[in-house]
Amino acid sequence: MEMNEFLNGLADPKDQPRRSFEILQSLAEQTVGVRLFTLLRTDLESNEGYRIFSSSPDVYPVTGRKTIPEGKWKDTVIKKRQIFCANSIEEIKPVFPDYELIESLGCGAVLNIPAIVGGKLLGCINCLDKVGSYGDGSLEAARSLILPGIACFCLTISLSNFGVE
Repeated sequence: MEMNEFLNGLADPKDQPRRSFEILQSLAEQTVGVRLFTLLRTDLESNEGYRIFSSSPDVYPVTGRKTIPEGKWKDTVIKKRQIFCANSIEEIKPVFPDYELIESLGCGAVLNIPAIVGGKLLGCINCLDKVGSYGDGSLEAARSLILPGIACFCLTISLSNFGVE
């Protein structure tokens, strides 16, 4: 998938924002590889994150909410606004309390990519795949998902401002 396809999908009014989320998922699959893909909005006032898209809604439902705990993930993604990368369940376990569910899905590596506009963290693009999937080149590849991810998060803000859900 090329960026033009993403832009065309983003501009198309049909089935938004889901269509754009699915195109972003396809970009992530081609760019870094994913078994599980989610988009998480962040509400720093309530210190919560909530899913607005999930490639596996039966396991990770949309609108699922969770508190953002103190620790390495929050330090990396929320405070430093950097990509969080872990390549084993041992690295995931202290960060994600649902590590057993993650492992049961065949995932053991994670990339959490913050989407930031004007200094504001809009949310996080979450890519999970098998153990060891995200090597040295993965962080650079993941950065290419930031701009399309920002567009998706902004689309949800724009649509809600116009009364579209």
